[in-house]
Amino acid sequence: MYAMLSGILRAGEYCVYEDVPAAFEAWRAAGLRIAVYSSGSVAAQKLIFGHSLAGNLQPHLSAYFDTHVGHKQEQQSYENIAKQLKEDPKQILFLTDIPGEAAAACSAGLQAIILQRPGNAALADDQKASFELIPDFKPLHNLKLPINKSQA
Repeated sequence: MYAMLSGILRAGEYCVYEDVPAAFEAWRAAGLRIAVYSSGSVAAQKLIFGHSLAGNLQPHLSAYFDTHVGHKQEQQSYENIAKQLKEDPKQILFLTDIPGEAAAACSAGLQAIILQRPGNAALADDQKASFELIPDFKPLHNLKLPINKSQA
């Protein structure tokens, strides 16, 4: 299973939100793979995550995507990502602060949750009703791999 992220950088150079390093550690410990999908280039993502103010976060990341896979509010982009990850779209959780991205991801079969961090654009009532909303990654620290029925 993948946790795929967008909108995890704070304003300011090389800043991630404070909850990002702990979430990365918890998810990796649980066996999840983590990918980033950003409008910034893959090279820029690697630079930022390799030299963040929280330290080198690259060891936590399994894959990076930018708009070479498609625009972030188009279904095809998320289908392309699932194919490149060789993962069933249902096994990808996409976390974003943009409702249009969440809608595109869901239309491709991914799970999506919207982060409502301070300073994000306000959401319309229909957007609030359409998606699970969380204020930060803390509610997701206990994410685990789905139990395989043959293991149960």
